[in-house]
Amino acid sequence: MATITLDHVDKLYPNGYHAITDANLDIRDGEFVILVGPSGCGKSTLLNMIAGLEDITGGELRFDDQVVNDLSARDRDIAMVFQSYALYPHMTVRENIEFPLKLSRMPKSEIQDKVAEVSASLGLDEYLDRKPAQLSGGQRQRVAMGRAIVRRPKVFLMDEPLSNLDAKLRVQMRAEIARLQQGLGVTTVYVTHDQTEAMTLGDRVVVMRKGVIQQAGSPDELYASPTNLFVASFIGSPSMNFMPGRLRGDVVSTGFGDIHLPESLVDAASRATSESVILGLRPEAFEDAYLVAPEKRDQGMTISANLSLVESTGADRFVYFSPPEVEKPTDAAREAAHEAGVDELGGELVARLTNATRVAGGDTMDLWFTPESLYLFDGETGESLRTDEVRAQ
Repeated sequence: MATITLDHVDKLYPNGYHAITDANLDIRDGEFVILVGPSGCGKSTLLNMIAGLEDITGGELRFDDQVVNDLSARDRDIAMVFQSYALYPHMTVRENIEFPLKLSRMPKSEIQDKVAEVSASLGLDEYLDRKPAQLSGGQRQRVAMGRAIVRRPKVFLMDEPLSNLDAKLRVQMRAEIARLQQGLGVTTVYVTHDQTEAMTLGDRVVVMRKGVIQQAGSPDELYASPTNLFVASFIGSPSMNFMPGRLRGDVVSTGFGDIHLPESLVDAASRATSESVILGLRPEAFEDAYLVAPEKRDQGMTISANLSLVESTGADRFVYFSPPEVEKPTDAAREAAHEAGVDELGGELVARLTNATRVAGGDTMDLWFTPESLYLFDGETGESLRTDEVRAQ
């Protein structure tokens, strides 16, 4: 097993493109770390640098206490699983799995034992004599994983291994990968663009954007304490709602009217660089006011919503609406939101309600939320105004 340390790691291409900027990350021995972000954010580049497939142009990469910047991929004792499976089509499943062991000149009897162990753990026993073309996508992905596992490397690196699978199979394979990683205890770095996959798989999730690590933390930490607008908008499905607001002491003016900030947010508001703030409210923070107990209703705020659309998933109702009025955002707030990938401040909002709510598009309903569920972001920088978030590390 191994620890992995990225110490001010950079990747600058000859054409001047800065793919990775000042990446700092400590990955613990046996930890399952997910690199997540939109396409082009640098997550695969960073994985390839860890693997030795991309040169490092600045900083240090260490396995345990050894600097491996100039160490070849072959000498790093890593195993990779790719999106494309990368199986040898002319070889059987057995031959694909045992191939890396043959390259290392392992005794034949030991190879047989290791292949049998891996095959049993992955449920591949009945497919050992088949070739990849005779397997389903999920079976081929298990073979690719088996070929990586059989070597028992120090580090597993996985680059979007489930992207080619259908939705049901992805859920099944996620569970298998999590179970295997926990059982083997091998340090694992896993790349995905799917935030749901990231949140359900990893011990720790690293959110990236434009080659920069935005935040690293447990799934719960990223959800509850995003460090900036980008992380807040990227983590969670549906995405967090955002509205412009204007601070006046411990009151913030919004499209919902004036909201008296709870004590938990008064200190946060005092750190704003101007009166302009951006409020965040997750869709699941809303409740159908009709279903809220009367004694609880006074603890929150009730708003009237004209519904433009209602979507049902069976268990949930997603209701779309716009605030009655829109607090005009400052140019700086609009720019901060745009930089974070938030297209419109104060536009259409979404609430995630239970299926006990019976409404349709065009209806008017009362929605309830508590001010404690609000997030506050600086209207100039887009940074969270709270101090309890887990910063990128």
